[in-house]
Amino acid sequence: MLSGGTYLPREAIGQRAAAAPSPDFAADAAERLGITPRQADVLELLLDGKPNKVICRELNLAESTVKNHVAAVFKALGVTTRVQAVLAAAKLGIRARGH
Repeated sequence: MLSGGTYLPREAIGQRAAAAPSPDFAADAAERLGITPRQADVLELLLDGKPNKVICRELNLAESTVKNHVAAVFKALGVTTRVQAVLAAAKLGIRARGH
């Protein structure tokens, strides 16, 4: 780190290596978490770090609908923040495509 490198905890490296990307993210996440496929679509964009307004545009949804979907995803993961959601999803091996 002192020479400009990046620190990554061993646990994070192990989790990334263990999880294979799902061919159908929405169906997999929906089944595993008990959420709707549309909520899984929101989760995928959330995992990509997209804010609600971008999620609205990409999925053609009202902001209130996205907020409701985010709340449902948080509840399914047992979390209260986006960072916690990303970490909880990673622990379950759920990652957005390309990650």
